[in-house]
Order: sequence, then C-alpha cells, then structure tokens
Amino acid sequence: MLDHHWGWRPEWTEDRPCLYWYLSFDPAQVARAVPSALLDSISDTSWLEPIPLRWMHLTLCEVAFVDEVTDGQVDEAVRSITRRLPALDLTALTVGPPGGMGSAVVLGARPRQQLARLQQRLCAHTQDALGLTTDHTVEDDFQPHVSLGYVNRSVAAAEVQELTSRHSDFEAELPVSCLILAEVTRNRTHYEWTVRAAVRPPGAVARHGAGRQTTG
Repeated sequence: MLDHHWGWRPEWTEDRPCLYWYLSFDPAQVARAVPSALLDSISDTSWLEPIPLRWMHLTLCEVAFVDEVTDGQVDEAVRSITRRLPALDLTALTVGPPGGMGSAVVLGARPRQQLARLQQRLCAHTQDALGLTTDHTVEDDFQPHVSLGYVNRSVAAAEVQELTSRHSDFEAELPVSCLILAEVTRNRTHYEWTVRAAVRPPGAVARHGAGRQTTG
C-alpha cells in the first residue's frame, strides 16, 4: 500500500521554504527519456498527482530551513561544495523501471554507489560549512529516485502493481542538467523551488542573488 503524500510536516509550512541539494534535469530531456505512455499512465490514475516535467528532480539531501541559516552561511556552504567537489562526475543517470515508494510512484536511479557517495559528501561538507546544531542532512536509507507522481489517497498495492507492471521493461538514460541548491516549498500538490546556486559540470557555479531564478 502507498500512503497519502501531502501530510505536511508540522514545522514545514507554505511560507517557510527549505533548502535541498537536488540533481535537476532539462524538461525536454525528461520528455525524450520517459515514454509518453508511462507519463499518460501516471496522469490517468485518480490516486496520483503527476509531477510536471520542469519540477522533476533527484533529492540528494535536506540542508536547513531558510530561516535557520544566514546568507553568509549559505554562501560558505556553496563555496565548500564547489571547492571539495570540483567536478560533478555524473553526467547521466539510468532510470527505471517505475515502482512504488512510500507515497509516490518513482523511477529508480543508478549508478547507486556513485549517487550514494555524492549524497554522503554533500551532506557532510554542507553540514560542516553551516555548523548547524540541528542536523537535517542525515539520511539513513538513501534510495536514489526520480518521482513521477505523488499519492493523493491511500492506495492498495495491487493498484500500484497494475500500473507499474505495464512499464516493467522501461529503462533509459537521463542526462543530468545541474547540481542545485534549491529553496523548496510545496505548492499545488508538487514541490516548487527557486535556485540559490547551481553547480554545472565540470564544476562552474552560477549564483542567483536578488534576481533568484524560479525553475520552470
């Protein structure tokens, strides 16, 4: 069974964004990689809220709520990641097949070991740079994935299996666009964000200050 996704954590409200490290993707590349038949299957269910292509991402680690850190701390965290991860040695993922995970239908993402190493280093370096007493970055069971849709009600495992089994042979390469530090909120039954910093292969950093970029 999958559970309803949109129960808010009590400390996370619409007007309190949270910082995350994401891998982001070009929507056009997602559209080329993921067959329309699979996207249509997600859209055609009554129990899934499809994620628009422009908001699809791979979550690496939670950093902090924006009101817990200063701009200077965030700048230092970005400099630390840029210095310690000079190249994003991960230009594409292998995604698929679809499956249920907690409260979503997702595409598993590989190479898992490389993604796990990236996640661990990001979490450790960011936490060191921020010096927070509350650790948001710990993830005990990292399962890299790209979500396709979030569950809007409890749904039986048989329904999930019926949907995913129709696409059990799907596997594709999905190019990575950027490693981004995203300022995330939850709106209209999906996550949306502005980009605080984007680390593009082979390690160049584009900063977004007063004119922060809204993805999408």
